[in-house]
Amino acid sequence: MARQNTGGVMRWLTILIMVIGVTNCKSEGAKKAPNFTLEDLQGNKHSLADYGDKIVVLDFWATWCAPCRAEIPHLKQIQNKYKEKGVVVIGVAVSDRKDRVRDFVQQMDINYLILMGTNRVAQTYKIKAIPTTYVLGRGNLIHKKFVGFYPGMEDALTSILDSLITSEPQ
Repeated sequence: MARQNTGGVMRWLTILIMVIGVTNCKSEGAKKAPNFTLEDLQGNKHSLADYGDKIVVLDFWATWCAPCRAEIPHLKQIQNKYKEKGVVVIGVAVSDRKDRVRDFVQQMDINYLILMGTNRVAQTYKIKAIPTTYVLGRGNLIHKKFVGFYPGMEDALTSILDSLITSEPQ
């Protein structure tokens, strides 16, 4: 009986998952992201327009979403690695209560700005699944939209950020 190479099968499976994930990564061209004003967990208001001079990773998520939970450590790393390079991560909590989000943020030691989303903002951004992550260049121009979280997405995100930092000097 022939012995199967499980390492090769796993490698092909990983590549297949990454290819499927990349099809969920849409290039948005140079369309401007819709502005919004939302409250953070302390009740302070933040407008997306306030971050027009930054590169923004805008993540729509919820505390009860397993893929969102898997994505958070990577977003924390991006915040740490790129904050001095003009990048800001903003999480927009959707379909959740403020007290639950506050406890979750503390539990997960989230180091980036969390805003409380509204149905209107979710509809404006056409959120059909979470997490949904937008990468906005300076001027809040949409460069990429990721739907879901998949293995290798963090590498794609950092590659896009590196490219934007290089092509859009501060």
